[in-house]
Amino acid sequence: MKKELMVFLVLLGTSVFSFAQDGTKVINKTQKQQQNRIGEGAKSGELNAKEIKRLEKEQKEIRQDKKMAKSDGVVTNAERKHIKNEQRKASKHIRKSKHDEEVKK
Repeated sequence: MKKELMVFLVLLGTSVFSFAQDGTKVINKTQKQQQNRIGEGAKSGELNAKEIKRLEKEQKEIRQDKKMAKSDGVVTNAERKHIKNEQRKASKHIRKSKHDEEVKK
């Protein structure tokens, strides 16, 4: 009985740890997609150097906020919400910059 209880507690502990690790999976996926969109825009000429610099600065700030949120080992719901909100704003900035009416070379 004690052995079964110990196995259960170990499994419960690892599942809680795994759940805590999953808290930033969506953030990471969004971050990767945004970086890809910026890269594609740079390659296609949809983004000029000034836009790329501004968008990359925004991505760096999001990475720093994510790092800060993870620094204590727990990403709270408020921290996650803040980062996702930053990512939504960044996504709008990327879309606007890629589809503005500047002259393409």
